[in-house]
Amino acid sequence: MGTPFYERLLAATRTEGTIALLVFLSDFGGYLVSLALLLAKSLSGVGGGAASAADRAREAEAALSLFIRVVWGAGGAMLVLLVVAKVAFGVSLNWRADRGPWREGDEGSCHRGVERHAA
Repeated sequence: MGTPFYERLLAATRTEGTIALLVFLSDFGGYLVSLALLLAKSLSGVGGGAASAADRAREAEAALSLFIRVVWGAGGAMLVLLVVAKVAFGVSLNWRADRGPWREGDEGSCHRGVERHAA
């Protein structure tokens, strides 16, 4: 995602402010997932320092299985959140095919104080 996405999101919703909270929340989410993976790995017994090649192969298989489950779970959660965000922003931006995304009479913060002349 990153900063450009958050800046455009703020511009599209015509919200005045900064993106610091959004960047903090996305970083926090990344750290939280990293810690959850480390915790799941330590509690599941994967990577315990196996002695034989067969034990190491079983641990590698278990680690791969854990990774695949986490990726599928995160992907499913992202799809659900994407649908929720689309509905929420579709309602808040008041999309209409004939007028575009902005409400009638709302020129936004970039045009405040600027006189518009008819061509």
